[in-house]
Amino acid sequence: MIASFMLAGCSAKSMECSNISAETETVTDQDELPIDISKIEQIFVDEYKDRDGNLQCVQHIVDRLADYGFIAIDSDNKVDMVNAEKMRQFITAWESGEHTEALVFQVFNNGGLNLLEIVADEGNVRVERTYFTFQDDHLSKTVHSEFEADHCEYTNEGYLIIGGSWHSPELYVLTMSEEEEHIALRVEPLDEQCRELNEKYMAPVSYKLNNMFIIDWDEDDLTSLDFYDVFERFYEETYGKNCPYTMSDDLSEGNEYEIPADEFENVIMQHIKVSSEELHTLLRYDTDKNIYIYRPRGFDEFDYAEVPYPEVAAYKTNDDGSLTLTVNAVFPNDNTSKLFSHKVTVSDENGKIYYLSNEIPGYEELDLWWHAERLSDDEWNDHYKDSVYAEDDYSWMIPQADHEIFTEEEKKQIEADTLRNAAEAWEYTKQLGISVWEALGELGVIATADDENTQNGEKFIPFYDDYLNGKSGMVTIYKVYDDGLIGSSTFLYRDEEIQSYYVGVKPGADGQSCVSGKSVQEIASVKYTPKGYFIYEYKNPMLHASSYGYFRLSPLSDECRSLTERFLKYLDFQKYKLMVCDWDEETVHELLMPGMFEDFYYIKYGEAYRDSFASIPADLFEEVMTTYLPVTVPDLRKAYEYDEIAGTYSQETVYNSPYPPFLEVTDYKYNVDGTITLYADGVWPDYNSDHAFTNEIVIKPFKDGTFRILSNDVTEQELKLPPVAYTK
Repeated sequence: MIASFMLAGCSAKSMECSNISAETETVTDQDELPIDISKIEQIFVDEYKDRDGNLQCVQHIVDRLADYGFIAIDSDNKVDMVNAEKMRQFITAWESGEHTEALVFQVFNNGGLNLLEIVADEGNVRVERTYFTFQDDHLSKTVHSEFEADHCEYTNEGYLIIGGSWHSPELYVLTMSEEEEHIALRVEPLDEQCRELNEKYMAPVSYKLNNMFIIDWDEDDLTSLDFYDVFERFYEETYGKNCPYTMSDDLSEGNEYEIPADEFENVIMQHIKVSSEELHTLLRYDTDKNIYIYRPRGFDEFDYAEVPYPEVAAYKTNDDGSLTLTVNAVFPNDNTSKLFSHKVTVSDENGKIYYLSNEIPGYEELDLWWHAERLSDDEWNDHYKDSVYAEDDYSWMIPQADHEIFTEEEKKQIEADTLRNAAEAWEYTKQLGISVWEALGELGVIATADDENTQNGEKFIPFYDDYLNGKSGMVTIYKVYDDGLIGSSTFLYRDEEIQSYYVGVKPGADGQSCVSGKSVQEIASVKYTPKGYFIYEYKNPMLHASSYGYFRLSPLSDECRSLTERFLKYLDFQKYKLMVCDWDEETVHELLMPGMFEDFYYIKYGEAYRDSFASIPADLFEEVMTTYLPVTVPDLRKAYEYDEIAGTYSQETVYNSPYPPFLEVTDYKYNVDGTITLYADGVWPDYNSDHAFTNEIVIKPFKDGTFRILSNDVTEQELKLPPVAYTK
């Protein structure tokens, strides 16, 4: 306790010297915290009043935490650690095998906060991590983990690196493994000029989805430099909008674009000194058309989710005025602050930055396991043009069962039944003028489609009853997809195991139905809910896919389905606060944040907003936002970054979290003032729930088909509300 008191500036239990007690009124779950988080919360309230979570805001929060005597740093090690001398004392005690403790705050630029309680005893290190999100002027505890470190090192570069793993039932569902934890804390300060050079020259490129800094190259030898990645990296900077040349939504299809030479070369030559003639020889260039053939990265060409980040450690000015930067690749996921070191030479000619070379000692020995190269021309053709799989057969992506409880005869019968039913359904659509989904229903099978009630869903119940009673059983559910594909999923319960056999069928060139894909998967669990959802969990989910599948087998009223489609379908639970907090017309301005405009734009225009988020025309932004929310133009100009001279708004891109919950209207009320009150359930199959939360939403519809959301009242039911990706 004495050591802890010295390191943190006071006792971790009493905190009397900083007037922060151990009360935890703002936190109601799990263990008590060693501090009163409400005092820290007030710092966030104060600092976020006039700032938007940028690095300056983070720096202010870190500095104020220093005033309380805490060890603090930002999550990306972009500001110097405060009270670092206490961290050094902890490291010295730990290396000596003494018992010692430290509290460290990590501040995130999205309003998040990590509290790390690090305890060392006889050389062993244990970490307790509590993560808070800042919403509605409160710090709410959202993630808590504890782990014994299996790696702990104080590096020559001045980092304390801690690695370990812990078990999370929720995350295990998604990853089928323990959750790895990697903590990298820069204890020693970094030269301020090095930081500035890093932000100016290295951070805009970094190491993700390009090879500029992970291979040797210079102006005399550009053969290994991936100019297609350079094009993608600098397109938005050059043209002020997102790169429109994107991968196909169909993962079995590779997109090719013919890009005019001037458009392509203009991007490359912004930062690389290379001639048109050299680019012609190095890339896929068509002389007759004067175009470059560009292929965006596909599913198999993406880097690992976590990659190293660059940190300039030294620099020198050369005789010709160029700069040579010595850069360390810091990679917490590999428990290292120096995965490799390299030298980058750049020139800055009147504000125009050129990258001249990159040199990596020992380049040939690097293990860049996290990086994916683009497919070569032969690999691309084999993958997309000469594949043994049918055009819409995704079987190659689906993990197959280690053993099958289906017999070969059963699989052949299921395949034959699927082919026959699909052929008859397509024939019915011609004769009777009904949809394929309705035609399958006429054939007496269980049939579902997106945004439609399931046909013959009651036929599933005997299978589920048999399953609950331990009796063998089999049931098949058909789904009609938007592209015309019909897929049958047959679930078999036998000998206390459940598996599914999927068969996809499409019309053949000769008019006959043909199988486009099939696979057997092991099912970990199934659940049929009181609302009529069948939710099932895969034992070995497909990479980047959900661990759960689901069908809504009980019908939803036509009016509820229509109201869901019209008002709620495209609203997100995890990008912004709109659906995860209570608000009305008086408080709506408090939840304005990035991510909302593009969703409202899609609802209004039926297509994604594809221009740059850095310069959204004010009239468009204000029209969209004031249509769907009861906000004023002054509200918008205060909440968002508004350029009065240019007449534009700027906002960050906020990405969807994988497999978020969605809303489903279960009841409604038409009010005398023309508004509609919607009572909706949050359905979150990825967490095995169709009643995760309930929302009461008041909508004002307009004659032109648009509407305005006037208020929201949300209540947690089976699950806690998810944290949003972006917080003010």
